[in-house]
Amino acid sequence: MMIAQIILNKNKMIIFFILLCISVTADSKQVIGWIEKGSILEAGITLHAKIDTGADTTSLSAKNYEIINKMGEQWVRFTVNTRDGDSAIFEKKLVKHIKIKRKAHVSQKRPVVNMTICIGDIYKNINVNLTDRSNFKYQLLIGRHFLKGSFIIDPSVQYTVEPQCKFVEDTGQPKNE
Repeated sequence: MMIAQIILNKNKMIIFFILLCISVTADSKQVIGWIEKGSILEAGITLHAKIDTGADTTSLSAKNYEIINKMGEQWVRFTVNTRDGDSAIFEKKLVKHIKIKRKAHVSQKRPVVNMTICIGDIYKNINVNLTDRSNFKYQLLIGRHFLKGSFIIDPSVQYTVEPQCKFVEDTGQPKNE
């Protein structure tokens, strides 16, 4: 009787693990580290990105940003520089301004624009706030709005994936390779 109970419990455990594996596979998410490379598809540039689950929004290091008037609407003109010396100048429609709370500092008002960011083989068109991050090690800070539903973060690793998305100029849409 005791042996039959052990076999029954063992079979229940096997079925549980099979169902668990099926559910994990069905809801597969890309595993990334706490530091990755992210591409800004519109410019084809790659930046070093810190993955920050404590931040709601994504922040991009932008130099010389200024609000300009374009066809009666507010736009933002800014420059993004990579560690390799590449740079890109953007003109993006201003989505809004947000107030960012900073530890031991006064809150900061930042412009927000919409951009297409790629990490691994996942790209998303998201709102990005602009700030001068030249005093920080990473030019791009990826927040929860980008990460939600697509990634699992392993804080013990870094640089696990390369951006695989490319921008198709004919259609103006991103594609995965």
